[in-house]
Amino acid sequence: MSRLAPLSLGELIEHWTLRADEIDLVAVKHGDSKLAFALLLRFYGRFGRFPRNRGELHPDAVEFMARAVKANPAELAGYDWSGRTIKRHRHEIRAHFGFRLCGEEDGAKVVEFLAAGAAQRERRYELIKEEFLAECRLRSLEPPSADQADRYVRSALSQAGKLLAGRVAGRLTSETIGKLLTLIGAGDDRGEDEEPDLLRKIKSSPGAVSLATMLGEIGKLTAIVSFGLPDGHWASRSSTPVWASSAKRSGSPQCSTIRPSTRRATSKIRRITLYRSVLSRRVPASAPMASSCTDDAVTA
Repeated sequence: MSRLAPLSLGELIEHWTLRADEIDLVAVKHGDSKLAFALLLRFYGRFGRFPRNRGELHPDAVEFMARAVKANPAELAGYDWSGRTIKRHRHEIRAHFGFRLCGEEDGAKVVEFLAAGAAQRERRYELIKEEFLAECRLRSLEPPSADQADRYVRSALSQAGKLLAGRVAGRLTSETIGKLLTLIGAGDDRGEDEEPDLLRKIKSSPGAVSLATMLGEIGKLTAIVSFGLPDGHWASRSSTPVWASSAKRSGSPQCSTIRPSTRRATSKIRRITLYRSVLSRRVPASAPMASSCTDDAVTA
């Protein structure tokens, strides 16, 4: 903690000063537990959770609180971070703030909420994790452990991907779906890394500007238009599509770089939605059929 930037006086007063209704709670504590209880109380009020260990308490906050409760900062070293005392203190503090532990049912409800909204609009893991923690706080839930929170966030992203993929695919006609499945070679006997000729043609780079490349691009556009995607689909060209259901922190591959062997391992609906996105991104923004659409690319 010594490497952290010093806390300003304003920060100490705002976040580490005991509130009027907290003074009596601290006053009845004795010995080395008084300072620890006061710090746990203010830490919980600041972050909506308890510190995992002594190292999460900023030394400036410890010094400031020690002066406030007339205790020696060294007393904190004798506090048991895993015994019955801290369990009792945590129970008192949760009751004071009206919070409870986030159980499996609570976590599932937060996941469902995020999957229906935020996790469809935003596919980055870290941002959905922030949304998860914020929603826990709004519901007066103490966040689960880091591993459990990770599981809930990934579940929200996965469920949101399925919902979004189903909604996008639901806008396509059976004829268009059939053409898309044919395009990606669903169920064919090609080798793992071999793509259908039309798909390879659509995904190819135009090359240097010339009459030949212009005619080639016109041919691609004509082929794409023949799939009969709804007008709104042409404008779905926001950020790079995130297709990995696990929403890995390292980012996601471009549609054009997904290997056929990996592509065929995904569900039919997600393959349809993924390659509908590939086609949409090959249509120029100035194309006559382009119109506004809020559906972004979805996970596969």
